Amino acid sequence: MALRFVLGAAGSGKTQYCLRSIREELRDKPDGHALIYLVPEQATFQLEKELACTPGLGGLMRVQVLSFRRLAWRVFREVGGETRKPIGELGKKMILKRLLENRKGDLQVFAQAAKQPGFLDILSKTMSEMKTYLLTPEQLKGSAGFFDMDEQKLLGAKLNDISILYKDFEDYLMDKYLDPDDYLTSLAEKIRHCNFVRHSEIWIDDFTGFTPQEYKVIEELIKTAKQVNISLSLDPQNINRPLEDEDCFYITKETYIKINKLSVGLKVPVIERLSLPTPSLVPYRFRGSPDLAYLEKHYYNPDLPCYHQEVNNLEIASAVNRRAEVESIAREILNLSRTKGYRWREIAVILRDFEEYQELVETAFLDYGVPFFMDKKRSMIHHPLVELIISSMETVLENWPVEPLFRSLKTDFFPLDRDAVDRLENYIIAHGIRGKAWLQSSPWSYRRKGTLGEDNELSYWEKDEITYINKTKEMVQEVLLEFHHSLKKAKTAIEKTTAIYELFERLEVDIKLNNWIEEARENGNLEEEREHSQIYQAVIQVFEELVESLGDENLTLEEYSQILKVGLEGIELGLIPPGLDQVVVVCLGRSRTPNIKAAFLAGVTDGVLPMRPSEEGMLTDREREGLQRVGMELAPGDERLLIDEDYLVYTGLTRASEYLCISYPLADTEGRALMPSMVIDNLKRLFPQIREKFWILEPKSPEETLDFVCSGKGTLPLMVSQFRYLKEGMEVDSRWFDVYNWFINQEEYTQKISRLFQGLFWTNKEEPLFIHTREKLFHSVKGDTPATSGTSSSLIKTSVSRLEKYKQCPFAHFLNYGLKLRRRLTNKLEAPDYGQFYHAALKDFFEKAASEQLDMADITEAKLTTILDEVVGNLAPQMQNELLLSSNRYKFLAKRLQNIIESSLKAMIDHAKKGKSRPIGHEIDFGYEGSILPPLDIPIDEETTLQIAGRIDRVDSVAGEDARYLLIIDYKSGNTQLKLDDLYHGLSLQLLAYLLVCLENSGYLELDEALPGGICYFRVHNPIIKLDKIEDEEKIKKELGKEYKLRGIVLADQKFVRLMDSEFATGWSQVIPVGLKGDGFYQKSKVFTSEDFELLRNHFYKTIKKIGQEILSGIVAIEPYKKGKIKPCTFCDYKAICQFDVLFQENNYRVLNNIPHHTVWEQLNKERGHKADEESSNAPEPDMEYGVKEGDNNE
Repeated sequence: MALRFVLGAAGSGKTQYCLRSIREELRDKPDGHALIYLVPEQATFQLEKELACTPGLGGLMRVQVLSFRRLAWRVFREVGGETRKPIGELGKKMILKRLLENRKGDLQVFAQAAKQPGFLDILSKTMSEMKTYLLTPEQLKGSAGFFDMDEQKLLGAKLNDISILYKDFEDYLMDKYLDPDDYLTSLAEKIRHCNFVRHSEIWIDDFTGFTPQEYKVIEELIKTAKQVNISLSLDPQNINRPLEDEDCFYITKETYIKINKLSVGLKVPVIERLSLPTPSLVPYRFRGSPDLAYLEKHYYNPDLPCYHQEVNNLEIASAVNRRAEVESIAREILNLSRTKGYRWREIAVILRDFEEYQELVETAFLDYGVPFFMDKKRSMIHHPLVELIISSMETVLENWPVEPLFRSLKTDFFPLDRDAVDRLENYIIAHGIRGKAWLQSSPWSYRRKGTLGEDNELSYWEKDEITYINKTKEMVQEVLLEFHHSLKKAKTAIEKTTAIYELFERLEVDIKLNNWIEEARENGNLEEEREHSQIYQAVIQVFEELVESLGDENLTLEEYSQILKVGLEGIELGLIPPGLDQVVVVCLGRSRTPNIKAAFLAGVTDGVLPMRPSEEGMLTDREREGLQRVGMELAPGDERLLIDEDYLVYTGLTRASEYLCISYPLADTEGRALMPSMVIDNLKRLFPQIREKFWILEPKSPEETLDFVCSGKGTLPLMVSQFRYLKEGMEVDSRWFDVYNWFINQEEYTQKISRLFQGLFWTNKEEPLFIHTREKLFHSVKGDTPATSGTSSSLIKTSVSRLEKYKQCPFAHFLNYGLKLRRRLTNKLEAPDYGQFYHAALKDFFEKAASEQLDMADITEAKLTTILDEVVGNLAPQMQNELLLSSNRYKFLAKRLQNIIESSLKAMIDHAKKGKSRPIGHEIDFGYEGSILPPLDIPIDEETTLQIAGRIDRVDSVAGEDARYLLIIDYKSGNTQLKLDDLYHGLSLQLLAYLLVCLENSGYLELDEALPGGICYFRVHNPIIKLDKIEDEEKIKKELGKEYKLRGIVLADQKFVRLMDSEFATGWSQVIPVGLKGDGFYQKSKVFTSEDFELLRNHFYKTIKKIGQEILSGIVAIEPYKKGKIKPCTFCDYKAICQFDVLFQENNYRVLNNIPHHTVWEQLNKERGHKADEESSNAPEPDMEYGVKEGDNNE
């Protein structure tokens, strides 16, 4: 038994001394006693590799490089005696999850906290801490009684909950399983019986401190082994001084004192305290870098003088933000490798805040061609295999909802390509398919109808698509249905786990993973290859631990799913560096960086280095102090962690042997200012002559150009940005033209250059379509048309709403009607669906009333309710595959829709009672095959005719003694107003088109002659009347009448007005937007004369002709209108495509003025005066009396 210390500051050669001693032993006695090199787990690979690469060594049979955990495994393998099955960290969490569920009624604090994300991790770490510091459940239970005061009750409750779970956990493991946190305790008990350890020589290296469990192991090693050598990083000259919080070696010095005290207690002599280097020598690592040696020696000694010599090996850099910082580091690395000949593996990037920099480093280093390895365990929660398990289970558990089902299908393990999955997803979302629809074998035949109440035949495209969907569905069912039934039938954890494994076999998961591994290897993506190669075994290990720990227990599917998810979320893979020569990116305090010549310590901002302690953990600092007062030692609190941070700062500053760059960003990703760490101020104080760089994203002057020209992929976007400045009239360095010439001569960059320069000169502007394109998109058919008297002509079939869409924005019209882009259909009710329901219900209601020969004015409330109940009962099941019957919420909505229709019908009946207006048609089609009315044909040039088709909501006939009038009514669910200036601008042409169709073809409506009566909107709604006080019934009825008044424009004829509303003589009508006084109409009445209607008619044809000509010209400009605050972009489905933005020079609204009613008539009169001849020659020539007898139309 002997103990030796190897002491020295950073860079003094402690690790090299240990390696050298081991090598000498191997050379002298290749078959001697065992040599054990005990190091942190993350350092085992690197140090074993260094030993293995030693020239002249015949082998490493005597030496083993081990961590504490691996040493335990080695001892257990020899000694045995540990019959319990080991469970991993994942198995432990899964057991704790089960115990939490069982004990939630007994827990005071954790019952609610257990629902919080991450709680299980915190609980597991707390349990590990208790075992690491050798605390028992009984101790915790006894200590809880000390904390029963008001301000300490929470701590007492926590200790009580921890002791309950801790005791349950220990009882669960009893005689069956071995907790990973018990490995070292069990190891300490077994070491004395191990021949492998007895008479061996042990080196313990690269540790800063130890836990009580590890101290116990070290105690047994000292007692059992021939000799134990322990290296510690501290200043040998100060080991006899008392501990001080300001000492950066506080943690290692404390370790030295504890081990020294341990040896005294064991009466084991310390045979040597070897100090490296000798006081007169510079540390081994810094012999060629005097400024770095001075930094190591004096950083924490503010009383020593500053370093006034030239600083060659140390630099400070500030960057405008983190991205500029990382990209500049990549350029600096390239420069070091080229100018100083550094290998990639001799350079390290050291980070304290790894999360903030990980993606930036990956992106920048790939762009600049810097090979790198991120020394960090990777969470596998988003790996396709883990996602397959979680989403497939959620699919079964939640009754086959869309989101988890398609997460599962998109893992690419199913025998489906992505196009098939996307088409199936669109179909399912459109029809709301879930649950029993998946469990049945019958084929699907769901479809979306354009109009309720009509049963149109399936088109060829619909038949083909439904056939394809059903084939895809069957492929999914073939795999998942069997999994569904197996999982539902399974009772125990082992049965459920077997069901998942059988799913793997059906999907041939192992074969697909091997294919991915080969593909990643061929593409040179070594890290992805390692992830795919390790993930399968990691998942199988989770299954094994779950079966070992909970295999025979009966679990509900929800319990099993939660426990398994905990295990899968805990999978983290630590990858071995896949290449021999890579820049290593490490987290300060976790990773080891041996033989580093150059280091970049990045992100050195206030609160990051030193790291501000977080508030995570089960116990607060104050609670830890309270436990310490009652004799319970736990892990250090925040105050102690701050002391440890000083040692981490020291570690970061002393990693490099030749060059160190400390950098910090001035702002975060959102532009908020960041302050530099106090480390920066300390360095400037210690090295007054230190160089400080400023890193930016782009060069701002010719002197900076060459610093940015360092790699093809990284320089390319910078070059394009310089030419952008040139385009804007700014001067750029002429050397960028040389860079450009180099790029165009490199074949690999040809396409990239082309794309980037297209972007450089891109404008958000659409040129007119080519003639062959617009003909394919917009010309419907070739055929004879009335306008051309039997000659062949191009016929463009269209609708008024389509033409209005063009006036709103030509580009939106092109996307909608040219490319036919549509929003993804969803199985939920939106505003158009409500409108569809209202239209169908009103149509069926009036047809039912007509079939019973009921005059509209004679329909009683009882009859109205009876008919409406029948109508809604028939329509509700047709609404999106019985959506209105699918839940209580939708049933309530159906009732609410019926109430709205009923209230609106009462208003319509009231209108009928007041006047002579009667419906003669509902949902009247024109221009379609089999329609009552022919289309509205409008020639736009000598060869092309617009053929307008559509559907009219309602046509009323108003019969007078000497004339019959036609009134067009359109149903709206919103507060839509018919504005005359909108009609003038071409934004609201629909109602006028309907009236013209009916007037020009009135014979088809069995009207010999008809005059234009008006065009109006009727709002279908159930208004809420706001009153200041309780009013009488008549007052309420009057207010309701205002809400249901027709909104539009009607004929300025008092006979017609009184036919519409016979109950008023003067004042405002309750039916139409008209007011009468003694000498005529109120000024604000919405009326037109017969001459005014002629102006509207001519303007309509002129506007339609102009729109048609522009469409035929291929105009697809991004030019939405803006009228006051109204703009179509607000509710446009295509905003993400057009990217219209007024900040672009070429993007501007087409501003339309709000024009008063009377001004519109004046403007129309002026236009008639200027262009009377042109308009009369272009417009069709129907009977000017608007009465066309049946058979007189242009057939």
